[in-house]
Amino acid sequence: MVYFKSTRATTDIKATVKKYQQIIPYLPAAHCLSGCDTVAQYHGIGKKTIIKKLEEGFIVKYLSKLDSNLKDVFKECTDFIAACHNVKSVDNMTAARLSVWAKKVGHAQLKAPSFASLPPTTESFCENVKRAHLQMYFWMSAQNLVLPKIDVTQYGREKDDENKILNPISVPKNTKLAPDFILELAKCSCKANDPCSSNRCGCLSNGVSCSLMCKCMMDKRDENKCKNPLTKFVETAQNESESKESDNE
Repeated sequence: MVYFKSTRATTDIKATVKKYQQIIPYLPAAHCLSGCDTVAQYHGIGKKTIIKKLEEGFIVKYLSKLDSNLKDVFKECTDFIAACHNVKSVDNMTAARLSVWAKKVGHAQLKAPSFASLPPTTESFCENVKRAHLQMYFWMSAQNLVLPKIDVTQYGREKDDENKILNPISVPKNTKLAPDFILELAKCSCKANDPCSSNRCGCLSNGVSCSLMCKCMMDKRDENKCKNPLTKFVETAQNESESKESDNE
């Protein structure tokens, strides 16, 4: 009888350092920007993708340098994360978001891909970059005995004096999530029992699914759950699509 004995895998540290020596200086910033304990991660972008883009020549060198122009920081980070979504030559993250949306619509029989699968809007992305900028500064200054005073509310967070915590800012105050005419077209006002079950529902009568902007989606009670059959169809299709994407990663 033959027995197989498993052994512990080993990594040649010297060989690994030699292989990645060109990108090592940029690893902390790329790791921080792509998601860490204090910075939100982007859907579908893992650390393998980050390494691949660094090897392709996309770098992040301004993070942690608080004297850098924020426009340069945003531009560099936009190019890097957009490249992780296989989008190049965009001026802002909203343009990258539109490009990814167009690709998903073109490859799938869905009218609207899941919002979570898209890159963030420019406004939301910039707030996340600010948090990464400050986090990298703390990491790179870890050996300094004294740190300068920093107003953390200038870096993607706001104070909650009642609970004495710092909350991340999703988007700046007074930022419109969409133009007014889009919001009017894209939502229904169904809020009674058995909502969206008749053509009185604006979404159902126009042959579209309800969205997070509809009143029916704001009521989380099961008895008042949206009855628009198109909503269920789209949710099921999106879940299946996301499951396939996860399996392919």
